[in-house]
Amino acid sequence: MAFPCSRHSPVSKRWPRPRSNGVPAAKIGRVPPSNDPVVRLGELLAARLRRTSRLTLYEAFVVGGGHFEPDAELLDHLIQQRGELSSWMWVALGGEAHGGPWERSPEVALRDLLAPWLRERNQFLRVDGEAARRLGALYRRAIEETARVLSSPAGDARAREELRGVWEAHRGRLAGFARERLGGEPRDAVCATYPPSLQLEVLGLDPEELLGPVLDVGCSPGAALVLHLRGSGVEALGIDRDAPEGIDGVVAADWLEFGYGEGVWGTVVSHLGLSLHFLRYHLASGPAAEALALAHAEAYARVLRSLRPGGCFAYAPSLPFIEELLPASSYRCERVDLPSELEPSALIAAREETGLDLARASRVFRAA
Repeated sequence: MAFPCSRHSPVSKRWPRPRSNGVPAAKIGRVPPSNDPVVRLGELLAARLRRTSRLTLYEAFVVGGGHFEPDAELLDHLIQQRGELSSWMWVALGGEAHGGPWERSPEVALRDLLAPWLRERNQFLRVDGEAARRLGALYRRAIEETARVLSSPAGDARAREELRGVWEAHRGRLAGFARERLGGEPRDAVCATYPPSLQLEVLGLDPEELLGPVLDVGCSPGAALVLHLRGSGVEALGIDRDAPEGIDGVVAADWLEFGYGEGVWGTVVSHLGLSLHFLRYHLASGPAAEALALAHAEAYARVLRSLRPGGCFAYAPSLPFIEELLPASSYRCERVDLPSELEPSALIAAREETGLDLARASRVFRAA
């Protein structure tokens, strides 16, 4: 049941880590292990999750192997407390357990730990809606199989082997979940941050001539461009699905669900954000990619409608396949060449493979 988790996860907050000197907390009189078997299982899973949190998607879902072998301490706890733990699992799965989120809905707690880690490893893997329900069902199945082993008459040695089999089967199903969305050998595609000056240069924007207010779609948790513009006296707002609380002008929101309004924004920017994801799903195949491509097309249209007359939607990379469909009476598209020193070999190879000129940004202006 244990897989990589975010260091910001609820479990890691609830069950504190040992002190940095490596001495187990129980031995130094701080945060001793719980005597409650259910809470102790959570502590062991949290520790297991932290140990695997640095793995790549390829290591987790292609290589596998010893990274995901349940450790002896975890197996010992499951076996030694098999009666109480199996009873709790059946009650929790029946929706009748009491206590905190972990005690009531362990499959949801585990799902909500994995989802941020997946997103950190590959920005194109969305876990929402149907995908979240599917992932929760995978964890529910693993918990059911674990409860079945623990409540069976099998001896301890046999139960240990069966638990290892449950663990590996669950990893295989999670790997299938990732492959459906990222291809046969899932790889990391992490978000990067860029200085505001570079973003503005790539988008061909002069900060002194920006028509406000400005909206940064996918501003990143640090919201560097938003803070830079606000510090220069520009009215600016940023949205990002991973935005933390406490940053002025930044809202935690999904760009597919955000209410952009109509005739609101003077400038909307998205540097390697909405258009990058739109392009990725446009080029990918399969029902999931098609659905996400359509959702991004609808979000793109909502952004254009949200522009004030004379306003601009500036983004990189360009989207020539959609830009050529824009009505000339309502919108005018300008493309900005990427500076040659910023054009990596990977981008050149992608352009040759897709036939799309990806080394450009676009600025779409709404008719005044």
